[in-house]
Amino acid sequence: MEYTNLLMNYEKMYDLDAEHITKGYYREPWDSKVGQRQLNPAYAAVKLREFLTEAKLNLDRRKRDGKQELPFVSGMYPEYYLNNFHF
Repeated sequence: MEYTNLLMNYEKMYDLDAEHITKGYYREPWDSKVGQRQLNPAYAAVKLREFLTEAKLNLDRRKRDGKQELPFVSGMYPEYYLNNFHF
């Protein structure tokens, strides 16, 4: 049920964006045109692999409490900034 609402909201947002582009409220995104590398499946596969690799490293840092790996603690930043992983 939750995913259904998410997908329906995504579709509404996409349709609203398309309508606003058609009406000239803002330009079409530069990377939505045919020929852009983001639409190339090989490029998408490389980016997916990079993302999954980084996500695994991020989760590993979280498991081992990555804040212990920081070179110094100054006391000037909130607790959140003492993590070297972020979600």
